[in-house]
Amino acid sequence: MTLIACGLTVGIDLNRNAAAFWLVTIVAIWMLGLWLRNAKGITIFGEICNFFANLDADYSCGLGFFVSIWLTIPFLLMFL
Repeated sequence: MTLIACGLTVGIDLNRNAAAFWLVTIVAIWMLGLWLRNAKGITIFGEICNFFANLDADYSCGLGFFVSIWLTIPFLLMFL
């Protein structure tokens, strides 16, 4: 659902050509990461994920719920 909502937001805020450009750019970066992992053994995205996993950041479910409730208001206003 988050991916669909973000895709709709980007598609609505950007014109068709800009949205297509960013989609192709993101897919190209993702494919480059897959190629580097398989062909060269370089795991760029894996190292980034490991970096954030090693931060041991706490996530408060209550705070996340509170922020999501407040962000729902401008999100719904954008749709209107």
